[in-house]
Amino acid sequence: MGKTSMRRCESEWEGSNRLRVLFVGGTRYTQSLNPTHARKFAELVRLAELRVLAFSADCRPRRFVEHADFFLLPLWPVAFLRHLELTVAALFMGLAMALTGRIDVIVAQSPYEGLAAALVRLISRLWRRRVVLVTEIHGDWEESPLLYRTVRFPRLYQEFLRHLSNWVLRHSDVVRAISSFTTDKVCRIVPEKPIIVFPTYTDIELFLEEPDESVNPGEAMVLFVGALVYLKGEHRLLEAMAEVRRQQPQAHLVIIGQGDYRDQLERQVGSLGLTGAVEFVAPMSQVALRDYMRRCRLLVLPSLSEGLGRVLIEAMACGRPVIGTRVGGIPDLIQDGVNGYLVPPGEVAPLADRIVYLLAHPDEAAEMGARGRTFVAETFSTEKYVAGYRQVFEAARRLL
Repeated sequence: MGKTSMRRCESEWEGSNRLRVLFVGGTRYTQSLNPTHARKFAELVRLAELRVLAFSADCRPRRFVEHADFFLLPLWPVAFLRHLELTVAALFMGLAMALTGRIDVIVAQSPYEGLAAALVRLISRLWRRRVVLVTEIHGDWEESPLLYRTVRFPRLYQEFLRHLSNWVLRHSDVVRAISSFTTDKVCRIVPEKPIIVFPTYTDIELFLEEPDESVNPGEAMVLFVGALVYLKGEHRLLEAMAEVRRQQPQAHLVIIGQGDYRDQLERQVGSLGLTGAVEFVAPMSQVALRDYMRRCRLLVLPSLSEGLGRVLIEAMACGRPVIGTRVGGIPDLIQDGVNGYLVPPGEVAPLADRIVYLLAHPDEAAEMGARGRTFVAETFSTEKYVAGYRQVFEAARRLL
């Protein structure tokens, strides 16, 4: 492509002809944005004019502009109310913007958020306004809801969500998946749709920074990072740690995260005799999380379902070996025996064996960590993330 053509392409993105995109999702944002969110939107706003409908980090609604135009809903304490609030807001706000020509594309960050977006798409076309719907798939929308919470009539609930999600996918124009696992699930339902695959945003450069010489994984710390929900399998990790401590008495576990499951996990710590060997830590900044990852000997993600597992990428960028379950997109990241280990989901003995092995063989653990660091440095970057969204927006533009 010649220089003139390249300049024409760039002006299409940067000039007055830019796409107008509305992101709809359940993410919680602060005003001002945290550094990771700020860096992410600073890159994405180069591709399109962005509006974001999501949640505030507290019960106050907010509207502000920081790279994108943010409309944040109050964060109600009940999940059902939050889903209802977001659906109603997305429907009315999306219609108002679509029918007045203020948006070209809606990006729904899951099939559930896609319900209102799909209705906006259909109603807009009745009024001869064309809006392209992009639905993102970050995990197993069919099985994982039952692993997040206990509900009455679970099979009926699961069937309802499955039919709802499949309907949204069929009314989507473009699908974005984050792993081979999520791609395969989408292909089984809507093989005819354009599917663009790239992982979630990771502030990878931050984690790849060379550590101070004083930082080293000297402690026998095992690290878990994630939401405290049944789906993440922390209860199995605690059972494994009881066995690990019999063979490696100095080993201790740090669990970073929050969620309703914490009370149950704390009771389990007491019943397993792990008091003093397990520490619960609240979520923190990315810089503080990076420091924990540098101090740990390994990171474990024992999920029962997982779209990809961003914390695995972050830990590998810090040069730490990782252990994950053979579910979802985790095998896309972990090469068994190369940069970490894969274990069967829900099984305690193999998990404990691998933790003990890595604690007992620090040199081999360090070699695995170095291979993981090389892998993520070559595979994940901000540039590749932005290139993924460029593909999404180019596909959407062709459908307008």
